[in-house]
Amino acid sequence: MSKGKKIRLRPLLVSLCLTLVLLAACAAPALAGEASVPDSGLPLPPSIAPVIVLQGSDYNMGYQYFQQVNELFGPSILQRMQRPAGFTDAQIVALKAYQWYVMQYTPEFIEMFKGMAQAATDAGVPLSYTEVLANYVGTTAYPGTEPEESQDDTLPPSCCAWAAWGKTTTDGGLITGQAMDAPSGEFSNYVAIAAYPDTGNAYINVTSPGSLNSNPVMPGINNKGVSTTGNSGEATRPIDRGVGAYRLRAGLILHMLRFANTAAKAKDMWLSYQQTGSWNVTISDVSGNAFVCETSGAFQEVREPGDFGEGDFIHSRNNHFTDEGGKANLGDQPGKFYPHGGWSQDPPAGTDDPGGYADIMMASVRVNQTVYNMFTQYRGRVNLDFAKMLFRFTGEMPKDPWDTVEYRKTKARAWETPGNLDSAFVTIGMPADGDTGVMYVCTGPAVRVGSPYEAGPYDDLYLIEGTNTFYALPLAKNADAMVSQARTVAKRDIAWAYQRLMWKNYGDVGFAGLRALWAEANTEYFEGANWTTRARAATGNTKLLYQCYAATCYTRADAHAQQIYEALVKPATTPSHLGLKKYKAISYGF
Repeated sequence: MSKGKKIRLRPLLVSLCLTLVLLAACAAPALAGEASVPDSGLPLPPSIAPVIVLQGSDYNMGYQYFQQVNELFGPSILQRMQRPAGFTDAQIVALKAYQWYVMQYTPEFIEMFKGMAQAATDAGVPLSYTEVLANYVGTTAYPGTEPEESQDDTLPPSCCAWAAWGKTTTDGGLITGQAMDAPSGEFSNYVAIAAYPDTGNAYINVTSPGSLNSNPVMPGINNKGVSTTGNSGEATRPIDRGVGAYRLRAGLILHMLRFANTAAKAKDMWLSYQQTGSWNVTISDVSGNAFVCETSGAFQEVREPGDFGEGDFIHSRNNHFTDEGGKANLGDQPGKFYPHGGWSQDPPAGTDDPGGYADIMMASVRVNQTVYNMFTQYRGRVNLDFAKMLFRFTGEMPKDPWDTVEYRKTKARAWETPGNLDSAFVTIGMPADGDTGVMYVCTGPAVRVGSPYEAGPYDDLYLIEGTNTFYALPLAKNADAMVSQARTVAKRDIAWAYQRLMWKNYGDVGFAGLRALWAEANTEYFEGANWTTRARAATGNTKLLYQCYAATCYTRADAHAQQIYEALVKPATTPSHLGLKKYKAISYGF
C-alpha cells in the first residue's frame, strides 16, 4: 500500500468512537486461532505475529519477555521448560560449562534469565534460573572439555536471505529480506520483539516465543543501521555440527544487534561464537558494508559482495558458496558448484522420497540464481514494493508440484523462485542509522499461490487464517514512540482500505466478506487505542505489557487492512506488474 495524503476523520465521530471503546470492558487481544479443545491452554500459531515490547534493565527485559509470552500464549510454553525431576550431577557440570560461554560472550543474558524465571514464577509457573538456562543451552555434556573456570561458578537460584543497497536500490538505501522455514513442522509460533535496553542499541528481532533467539539466524535490525538475516547451510558432516565440544548457545543475534554499531563489528562477534551448526548469516549496514558468514563447527568463511559476481547486493539460501562450505555441503557425495547458485549434491536416482540434502541444495541453487538475476536485471529499481514482489514471485508452476522424479530430472527448474509454501514467516528490513528503521513482517508465506520449497508436500506450512501480507513495525526511539507510530500506520492503512472498498457496491461478489474484515481491522485499531490509554496510566512492567497489547492490536489491524487493499488492488507477483521489463530466467551451470 503506497503512502498517501493524510485522512481527516470528523472530530465528533472520533470522539464518539473512542468514548465507546473506553467504556468497553478491557480484555487482552485474541491472538491465535480458535482452540479445537476448549480451555486446553495450548498455544496455536497466530495468523499475525504478536509484538513483544521490552524496555529497561536486563533483568526487567527478561521479566517482561516471559510475562508477555505467558499473557499472549498461555502457560504451556513456560511449562515446557520445567524440570520437575531436577538435574543430574553430569547435567549440572554441563550447564556450568554452557553458562561460562554465556558469561564470556553474551553476559546480559544471565540477568535476563533471572528475570524470566521470576516472571514465570509470578505467573504461576515456577521456574528456576537453572531451568531457564537449560531451555536455551541444553544439557548435552562433553566430559573433560569444560572450561576450567566454569566449574568455580554457581548456578544462581530461583531460509532465503539477501541484502541490497547502493546502485541496486531505488534510493541507494539498504533493504534486506528473509524467508524462514518452520522450525518443527506445524509448531511455529513467532513474535516480533521491539527492545529498548538501558545500554546498547534499540532493535527489532523476529523469533520464536520460547527461544529468545537461540536459533542464530532470526532476522533483525537496530538503530545503528545494522541488519542481520540468515539460514541453515545444510552441511552434511557431523564435524560441522560442533560435535564433541561446548559452544555458545544463547543470545547470539540479539547480542549482535544490541552491541554492534557496524556490520564489521557484528561479523567479528559472529565469528567469535564458534558455531554448533552450519549457518549462513547475512550481515549488512547502511554504509554499504555486507558479509555472508558461512560457518559451522568445522570452518569459518566470509563472503563479501563481488566475490561471486554480485554488485551492490549479496544473498544466500540453504547451501554454501565458498570452497570450505562446498566440502561441508557435499561430504562424501557427488556434486558441483553452480555459478551464482553455490554448491549442491547431485539429486539421487532410483527413489521418490523427497527432502534430502540434495533436494534442499538444488532448490537453493535455483533460488540463489533467481535472486542474482533479479538484482542484476533490475539494478536501481529495488525498493519495498520490489522486495515484496520478490517473495511473491513463483514463476511458472509445474503441472504436478509433487512429482519428485520430474523435480530431479529438471534439476528443480520449477522450484527456482523465493515464493514458496514452506515460509513460516517473511521479513523485509529497512534499517536506518537512527530511529526511523522499519521491519515488515508477514507470518507464513507472502504469496497466496506458491510452489513448495522442494518436491513433496511434507514440509509445506498452512497457517490458521494466514493473511499473506505484511504489517509494518517501526523501530522508533522508545516503546512509547513505537506504539504511537504503529498506531499512525494502522490508521492510515485502514483509511486506504476503506477508500478502495467503498468503490464497490453492496451487491458485488465478495463485498460482504471484505466489509466484515474491514470492521475487524477497525475494531483491532480501537482496541489498540484502548490499551494505549491504559498504558499511559500504568508504570513498570505493567505499562510494557499494555504496550505489548497495543502494538499487537495495531499491527493486526494493519495486516488486515493490507489484506483488504490487496484483495482489491492485486499485489505484484512479477516485475512486469511493477511496470518493469519482463524477467528473463537464466540458469548457470546446467
